Amino acid sequence: EGFCKYLALCVVNPCATVRCEAGTVCQANYCGGCHATCGDPPPPLLQEKYWPLPSSSEEGLHECVKSSEYPKSYSNVQIPYPLLFDTYDQCCADYPCVAGDGGAIK
Repeated sequence: EGFCKYLALCVVNPCATVRCEAGTVCQANYCGGCHATCGDPPPPLLQEKYWPLPSSSEEGLHECVKSSEYPKSYSNVQIPYPLLFDTYDQCCADYPCVAGDGGAIK
C-alpha cells in the first residue's frame, strides 16, 4: 500500500466517463489502470480573500480581486492598514469599486 507498481497512461481522464452524486467529486486514479472514484471534496487549503487593485479604466476606483492574485512582493511588507478582506463586499465598502463590476472579477 502507498506504492504503485504500474501507472496507467489513459487516453481519457477517467473522471470524464463518471457522473458523481451531488455533493461529491470525482478523483482519477491511474494506479493499475484507469479508475475513477467519487467521494467527498477535499477541504479548502486556504480561505480566499480579496484585495483592492486600482482600476485601470476608472481613476479613483478599484477592482477587488482574489488574494491568490495578491502580488508576492507584498507578502513580506508590513502595511499599516489591512489590504485583505474576507468578502468582496467588504473590500468594495472600504475601496470603492468600478460601477457595474458586480464582483465579476471575484
